[in-house]
Amino acid sequence: MDADHFKKIDLTAADDLIKIFNKAKQGHRLTVPELQTLKSAFNNSLVGVSKLLHFIHPEHYAIWDSRVFRFLSGNEPHNFAFKRPETYLEYLTLLDELKNEAVFESFYRLMQDKVGYQISAYRALELAFFKGG
Repeated sequence: MDADHFKKIDLTAADDLIKIFNKAKQGHRLTVPELQTLKSAFNNSLVGVSKLLHFIHPEHYAIWDSRVFRFLSGNEPHNFAFKRPETYLEYLTLLDELKNEAVFESFYRLMQDKVGYQISAYRALELAFFKGG
């Protein structure tokens, strides 16, 4: 990552960003306006925001990218829905529902065996979607 990449970060609302990231770190689900604030600060990239959130709290936030979107929606990621915070929150809700399925534990163990190290449940699902997309 070069220095120019960091020039695209807008820190005019730094206090708000810190509060939002701390809320995520504590395991709270962020709201659409909070996600929009983060997205606006980070080059208008929901993908980048999802990666930051996953790094902060991998058990509560999954990575969102074009391959996952393509796998789940059957549409190309230039679609308006791909960039909407509401769509990301719907994705997290879907992951929560999938984690509650009876077969999830078997799937989760299989995914951890495949990667060879401990991963979060969200990461296991996201990797499967990524490979499928």
